[in-house]
Amino acid sequence: FYVVTINSSNCSAQSTSVFISSVGEGNAFNVIVYPNPAHQSAMVMLPAGVFQIALYDQSGKLIENFGTQQAQFILERKSLAAGSYQLMISNHEKSSIVKVVLN
Repeated sequence: FYVVTINSSNCSAQSTSVFISSVGEGNAFNVIVYPNPAHQSAMVMLPAGVFQIALYDQSGKLIENFGTQQAQFILERKSLAAGSYQLMISNHEKSSIVKVVLN
């Protein structure tokens, strides 16, 4: 995200890009992702429960959406390009966003 400001002389300026890595409670579930950054895959450790997982790229595009009841799962790189991704992890009570970097 970035901010554009226009002053009284109609001159504009754009701020540098700002990346929001978490919203609200942050890592509300104490999710552990390792290794992070990852090359081929990353292990995602969750507390006990039923979760909906959504993987987003840097532009906010939904890449993959799935559910799990497992305490851990492997996030495979597959055909994903190198870069930063966000895992949105949610249950019926709250949501958490965790940044994952793929090299």
